[in-house]
Amino acid sequence: MTNDDKSRLLLKRVADEQSGPMSGPPLVAPSHDQDASDPVVIWGKRIGRIAGYCILIMLAINLATGWFF
Repeated sequence: MTNDDKSRLLLKRVADEQSGPMSGPPLVAPSHDQDASDPVVIWGKRIGRIAGYCILIMLAINLATGWFF
């Protein structure tokens, strides 16, 4: 296999990987293997959202005051 063939194969593989979705399935609705009433799913969403809001508030305060970074 020549370098040209290897390059073409590599470029084809990269193009195939990029043609798919950039992220996983949407996080709004549970997937087919997750139950919406599962406590782990419910608490995972709650903890993730609370952590996200806390980070957002911290970054907004930092933007206004510059006290943290």
